[in-house]
Amino acid sequence: MINNFLLPKQERQKLKTMKEKALFNFKYKEAIYFYENLLKKYQLSAKDLCDLGLFYDHLSIFDKSEVGNKAKNERKAIKCYKKAEEINPRELAVFEGLGRIWWHRKNKKALFFYMKGLRLAQTLRKKSEFLEYLGNAYMRLGKVERAIEDYKKSLRLKPISKFSLFNNLAFAYRKINNQEKAQEYARKALRLLKRRSREYQKTKAARIFAKQLKEII
Repeated sequence: MINNFLLPKQERQKLKTMKEKALFNFKYKEAIYFYENLLKKYQLSAKDLCDLGLFYDHLSIFDKSEVGNKAKNERKAIKCYKKAEEINPRELAVFEGLGRIWWHRKNKKALFFYMKGLRLAQTLRKKSEFLEYLGNAYMRLGKVERAIEDYKKSLRLKPISKFSLFNNLAFAYRKINNQEKAQEYARKALRLLKRRSREYQKTKAARIFAKQLKEII
């Protein structure tokens, strides 16, 4: 096996393209196949392994043919995250991924991993990310007011995606029947969505977001 930094440029570009295909159009099975084949030739980075874990833990959610394999796919995801942690114990994507597993299970253990990621985060942008993840976990646990609090804390920092936070706030306010606030944030999210590239707006993810936000408005 060779070091990740020697991964051929062409393969690295394919990796990036495959990741976008998985995240934006839910082609997780295809991405898993590609990443697993790369692992036979190269030693991927901790971040790459976390991406593979993400594909596994999303597979049973977005692929109906994999619903019955949810537990198995989650075990594979955890294995990827643990292997990534061995390579880099401070890789934030590890705690994001492990938190997401427990978030999907509606388990408060998600809070432990997200808090750990928040403590390790070195930049305002990363701290903002983990505050949003904490908000997502609290939403899943039915603690909507706390979720809103963390979403707003995240907004005050330097979030990677204000769209994601506006989207989450729209749904959080709808959950507590504050239609005025829900519509306010839904409109903000839609405005940002419309600024994205035409290519992105054609993806499954973008179409789903747009449909859900318009239903709130």
